[in-house]
Amino acid sequence: APNGAALLVSRFAEGVGFLMAVVSIPSLIARLARPADVKLAFALWGTYMPAGQALMLLASPTLLGLVGWRGLWLVNAALLALYAAPMWYATRRLAATTTEAPGRILRDLAATLRAPGPLVLAFAFGCYSLQYLTVIGFLPTILIEREGLSVATAGFLSALFPAGNVIGNLSGGMLLHAGARRWTLIAAASIVMGLCGVGIFSLALPLWPAYALALLFAVAGGMLPATVLGAVPVLAPAPRLVPATNGLLVQGSNLGQVIGPPAVGALAAATGGWETAPIVLAAAALGSLAAALVLRRLGRHV
Repeated sequence: APNGAALLVSRFAEGVGFLMAVVSIPSLIARLARPADVKLAFALWGTYMPAGQALMLLASPTLLGLVGWRGLWLVNAALLALYAAPMWYATRRLAATTTEAPGRILRDLAATLRAPGPLVLAFAFGCYSLQYLTVIGFLPTILIEREGLSVATAGFLSALFPAGNVIGNLSGGMLLHAGARRWTLIAAASIVMGLCGVGIFSLALPLWPAYALALLFAVAGGMLPATVLGAVPVLAPAPRLVPATNGLLVQGSNLGQVIGPPAVGALAAATGGWETAPIVLAAAALGSLAAALVLRRLGRHV
């Protein structure tokens, strides 16, 4: 990019592509996976963000030294271009969905927003992403500024955080596959995340106990996206509304990401320390716990 404006425009285009992928892929999973494998398939899909974060946190120092930050983004672009070919090959025999008129699209959107299930799932996902992005966003800062670790050490420890989230995603999928209730997993993840959030930002705890709580936070939290994403085909008002429900979940996640870090940062700046951060995290944990209890009332299949 020759200037800042071009960089922002290209970043906007990248964001559009990201949304197109994360809204479309769950619908493809629902169509391609065998019924017995759907829960595990959605658990694997739920690892896309933490797995990518962990990989880039670990690989970035080496790649930055070899090709610089522009080269790092070009490597990402090349990986995506290579991914397009097997993606096309795997889906080439799928029948195309019917093109719908704008009026039908608006009616489907209204039907999705009127149904309680998609709204509750989006709210739970937003509460989760608020907590997750806040902790992973501020964890390197805490390790460097408060604990005095080097940038390299803080980067390595921070990379283990999303790796733990991947473990939680897969564990959640296996528990669902074994018959665990979705609302139970969401409630358990919410409680553990809320309690761990208090300890992570506490000045009373030494480095390693606080870091252990961060890893527990990541693992427990990983069960929530696997559970929420897997509930979309179940709670969508109709099969054709699965993509719209996925879109609503993504918007809930994005809203949580936008609210969380600025709210915690502003609160920390206003009070002069990180110890007030758990106020925001605990509120989000209570929100996702409340969503789990609402899901319980929606039916035994949840």
